[in-house]
Amino acid sequence: MKILFKTLLIFSLVTTASFGAFAHTILPEDPGVLHILKDFRHILGFSILGVFAGLYIKFFGGRLYVYAIMIPFIMIEMFAHISMVGERPLQFALGFLSCGFFVALLASNLAGKAVAKLKRSTQDGRKRVNRG
Repeated sequence: MKILFKTLLIFSLVTTASFGAFAHTILPEDPGVLHILKDFRHILGFSILGVFAGLYIKFFGGRLYVYAIMIPFIMIEMFAHISMVGERPLQFALGFLSCGFFVALLASNLAGKAVAKLKRSTQDGRKRVNRG
């Protein structure tokens, strides 16, 4: 229980201290993938989304449901950048969506593996204490 409380405390501090929303436009030649990768705030936002998703999946299950729910949130961030008129915004949107989803999935998998490793180490520690 202490670990869960500490984890929630850390994530609440990270999310409240993260950068606020700001409006910005894209460069005409800027693809969506590069727009995410060159801005730390985008990577941080998608990583936080992925970490929360990974923790939910590890504790409660429902991997497909969680991943399906992540897509509308990524799309909201995408639509905050551009208006969907013409061919160029569609190319940006597809790159932004795919890269944002990939970053969130990567963070989700890393968070799930970290929780599993932490769980194994605490169980191993308890076994040693019970034997000793």
